[in-house]
Amino acid sequence: TFPMQFGNLSSRTLPVLAALFIFGYFLLFSYNGLSAHLSFDDGMNFIAMHHHWEAPLWRNVLDSLKVFTIAPRPLGALFYRPLYYLFGFNPLPYRIVVHLFLTFNIVLAYLFARGLGATREASTLSTLLFCYNASLLDLYYNTGTVYDVLSFSLYFGALLIYIRERSTHNRLSIRTMATVTVLYLASLDAKEMPVVLPSALLFYEALYRRQDLRSRPLAARVGSFLAVISIITAIFLKVKVTDMGTNELYHPNVSVAFVLTGIGHYFEQLFYLKAGTFGAGHVTAAIALLLGAGAALRSRTVIYATIFFIVGLLPVAIIPPRGGYAAYVAFPGLTLALGVILASTRAALVRLAKKEKLEQASMIVLFLCVAVVPVKYFAHYRKVFMGNVLWSQERVIGLLEGFRKNIPEFPPNGRILILDDPWGSDWGPMFLTRLQYNDPNVWVDRLHNNEKPGDRDRYDLLVTYKQPFIDMSPARFFGLFKMKWEIRATTTIDGEF
Repeated sequence: TFPMQFGNLSSRTLPVLAALFIFGYFLLFSYNGLSAHLSFDDGMNFIAMHHHWEAPLWRNVLDSLKVFTIAPRPLGALFYRPLYYLFGFNPLPYRIVVHLFLTFNIVLAYLFARGLGATREASTLSTLLFCYNASLLDLYYNTGTVYDVLSFSLYFGALLIYIRERSTHNRLSIRTMATVTVLYLASLDAKEMPVVLPSALLFYEALYRRQDLRSRPLAARVGSFLAVISIITAIFLKVKVTDMGTNELYHPNVSVAFVLTGIGHYFEQLFYLKAGTFGAGHVTAAIALLLGAGAALRSRTVIYATIFFIVGLLPVAIIPPRGGYAAYVAFPGLTLALGVILASTRAALVRLAKKEKLEQASMIVLFLCVAVVPVKYFAHYRKVFMGNVLWSQERVIGLLEGFRKNIPEFPPNGRILILDDPWGSDWGPMFLTRLQYNDPNVWVDRLHNNEKPGDRDRYDLLVTYKQPFIDMSPARFFGLFKMKWEIRATTTIDGEF
């Protein structure tokens, strides 16, 4: 039950209203992602990573079951390939599935907060902070980040099942160990970020269940399980890091300065700060402040959430920086720490002012402030990033439309050379063209690619694509009111093909 009554708003009504608000808040800022097109990343994932047409689907399933394989993120194939079989090149079903998972992950973030002992108020504030962050725009617009979305669901599923059993029943059954292990292995199939699960469980035991481990049989069982998943993690890292480390984009650097700077980069992303403004010293101070706040509040939830966030960032902090979406799996730790601090501070101020009658009102005001204040800070960031995403999508759509209109059917083994287009070296145009025509034999070369094309007489068609003129303007609510926070890309002059 909710810890207090709220006058006209009952203990059941207020959480329902808050949940509906959070869901609406998420949709308000993310719904346009449902109209996003497939990107060059998706083409690469389909063909270069998951070998669509080259390998049967059962091979992808087998790679997923192996787990310890150099096959890159094999679980993604079980997302892409069935949807392509059912819906072809239509991007909407892909976006719907991703948004369903994003919504499910919001629920998991709330359950995570509750499982760690946060009050409903703190958990709700944490979930509100988590449900939308403009630095995560890749998740809302780029289907190529589906690996992060899937790994989040599986990782937090494993974590929550473990926490529930340990906190509710003070045991660790074979069934739970098996379930957690299966979910963990599946999360590793989606992306490498969940390798921090052994650390997350170890810190949980240390902060939350330390007294329970006085029982030697239980301590032995917990210790054995943590050892097993640590061994699984070590083997996985040995296979994956050895293979991925040869790519300079994934080459690890474990120096303290590099790691702290890497963590600072994600602080910048999540708080909409200028690049390079949050260095190693700032990171150290921020961690100290969060842990100090946890100690002052006597809140192990804040302490654990802070550790969870920092440890969760380590897999991406040791490689060259990515967009904010790379911090997705770690993000609930930060939002939980902030949610507990905000809720505790509000409750303390109400007590000090002896204004208990304002308990409900102050809670609602704080909730609305947490919803509104970030909008001001991410507005500019979101417009710029969203503009770049939509502009890039319109150019890709223009190229694919040019192919569709000018070449309704591709001749068998057709070969095309693109003499000019607005992109750098990338095989994405060929991959997406193959998917659009559902033809693995289409060959699209480009002068902009690093590999030199053959003699021009060997090609059936020479193409020049000049990008369209694209207007970026605010969206209108039902065609009437401008939504300044929401922009749209409109092609005013078609590209020349």
